[in-house]
Amino acid sequence: MSDIFIAHVEEDAEISLEIALGLEEVGYTTWCYEVDSIPGPSYLIQTGQAVEEARALTLVISKDSLSSRQVTKEVIRAHETGKEFIPVLRDISHIEFQNRQPEWREALGAASSIRIPQEGVSDMIPRIVSGLKASGLLPNSKPDTAHIALIRKTLGDIQKYRISEKAGGPVVSAVGLEPETITEKSHLKRSAEEALWRKIWVRLTLAAFVIIAASVVGVLLINQSGPDSSESIGEIYELGLALLGNGQYEEAILKLNEVIDVDTDNAEAYFNRGLAYYYSGGYEQAILDFTEAIDLDPSNASAYNFRGDAYIALGEYNLSIVDFTMAISLYPDYQYAYHDRALAYYYKEEWNNAIADIDKAIEIDPEDASFYYLRGFFYREIGMNAEAIADFEKCIEISQDASLIQEAQDQLQELR
Repeated sequence: MSDIFIAHVEEDAEISLEIALGLEEVGYTTWCYEVDSIPGPSYLIQTGQAVEEARALTLVISKDSLSSRQVTKEVIRAHETGKEFIPVLRDISHIEFQNRQPEWREALGAASSIRIPQEGVSDMIPRIVSGLKASGLLPNSKPDTAHIALIRKTLGDIQKYRISEKAGGPVVSAVGLEPETITEKSHLKRSAEEALWRKIWVRLTLAAFVIIAASVVGVLLINQSGPDSSESIGEIYELGLALLGNGQYEEAILKLNEVIDVDTDNAEAYFNRGLAYYYSGGYEQAILDFTEAIDLDPSNASAYNFRGDAYIALGEYNLSIVDFTMAISLYPDYQYAYHDRALAYYYKEEWNNAIADIDKAIEIDPEDASFYYLRGFFYREIGMNAEAIADFEKCIEISQDASLIQEAQDQLQELR
């Protein structure tokens, strides 16, 4: 049993091991795939058990990890088992992550992210430790010197591999394998195990589409042995989700079209195609797909919320308010629905309602800097400059997003 499970993709292995090393040195125990997985049992089972047994999950968010089906499964399992989240941003902003991975955004809720500083991982470890302690997660053991030594060795081997890879030279595996690349060995192992999992997964998803939500993004692994028709549709769907997660919206729509042509009652497929239309600016088509998703699954609060966003984009503010209100009735702590309804009220110049909604969003998630920015903007619009200044300052104080900080600073400069 470990204190912290570190969710990441292979491309972020070095960063993840550095985080593990820093936490282990202050007395936390960690579970990191490169060090703690064992040969034989499926890594799917190993990671699932490790997530359930951990007290918290550190999630390394990068442009590579956003499209990982495995990381999505780990995030969902951590959310379902009530774990604390420590989101670590690598070369991506908090807002970009939220826009590209709405399912992770829902699962992480109010968890405040931390960006890896230019000085490196070691400089942010004290802040992560402070966050863990503030959440009541104290280190419960003396540092395990043997485990720390193993992490150091594995990290050193990976760093040597990176250097050798850049130089174009031979590579020695970090886990004592024959002189093949770490990437190749890991890929082969994961490909074989995910092919087996996909056969099970596709049958489950076609039988009960609710389970499909657990795989919003993923990597398409083609079954070379000749899949049956249901497996082919499942793979097409996975590819569509992966394209959506990567921001390739037109390509995602084409793949999701194929799925819907065969599985006309797949609410999640309509919802995800609606997301692709929405993010590519096809708001009217997005509304049609979100409506179909709602008809098939009236409990989908996210479908109401995104349909409301599409109505805002088309200037249909009254219709958007109806949808946001419905989303809130289904999920009373849906802070983003309050945020979005506040925008709709703003466009209608219903200032009291707008401020009341953003107040509620802040009450639910007081660590989201963008909420303070929006409320500050509202206050500025109605001439409450002192309140606006306080909110912009709060935004700057807690934000990890450089662009949002700059926008808040620009607002303050104009107000002063």
